[in-house]
Amino acid sequence: MSTVPKAEETNSIITMNKAILYGNLGQDPEIRNLESGVLVARFTLATSESYQKDGEWHTITEWHTITAWRGQAEKAEKQLKKGDAVLIEGKIQYKKYTDNDGIARIATNIVVDHFTKAKGSSKSATAESWPNEADAPPPRNSQGPAADPVPANPNPVPAGGVGEGKDDDLPF
Repeated sequence: MSTVPKAEETNSIITMNKAILYGNLGQDPEIRNLESGVLVARFTLATSESYQKDGEWHTITEWHTITAWRGQAEKAEKQLKKGDAVLIEGKIQYKKYTDNDGIARIATNIVVDHFTKAKGSSKSATAESWPNEADAPPPRNSQGPAADPVPANPNPVPAGGVGEGKDDDLPF
């Protein structure tokens, strides 16, 4: 069994790159088999948080680009589909590249270590219970845009951000 050396034993500072996300898939995983035979899956994940301001509820949705390799890609291909609630553990990765117009860009990606599909996965990934019912976000029902567990715009790139929303600018 391998152990992680203590910082004082290696004269270095131990660092960590860990991302834990719980949200809903914005699309079915896109599966590619590379020339080397390695399987890779790519999809978007929406995470949302709600807050109350001046007595009115607001929701902010963030879109994350997720990449799974090898066994995790195979598992994603078999188990995941658009709208599924999933817990993802992985690391944050930044890639510098130049788009078709010669502009330097940076793409942010979450590389999956492992994931777990939530039970009743077609439901939204919001908490089922809150300690104080008055603080809970409004229920998701068939009235209004909150009814769909996946927001209407599954674009993982915000306007004016990396690639300005054009998938062909991404290095994948």
